[in-house]
Amino acid sequence: MAARDDTPTMKHALDVCQHMSHIPERVELFVCASCQSAYAGSPVKTETGHSYEAPDVCSGCDGEEFVAIEQWPHYESETNQ
Repeated sequence: MAARDDTPTMKHALDVCQHMSHIPERVELFVCASCQSAYAGSPVKTETGHSYEAPDVCSGCDGEEFVAIEQWPHYESETNQ
């Protein structure tokens, strides 16, 4: 059976795979310092791509202080000092 003109070629399929093959980006997570709820950061465009920002206010306790999850084990709130 002959290939149809609109059927992707193997070369085209490989080109598509090369452009799509990447490691998925991990969203930056933030922890509310008051109630320890975790939030996914909101993406914000930057000159070099994008970054993630913590929310302004915690929806669980109205707290306004957030810590990046990587720093959470080392974080001491003012009430714990």
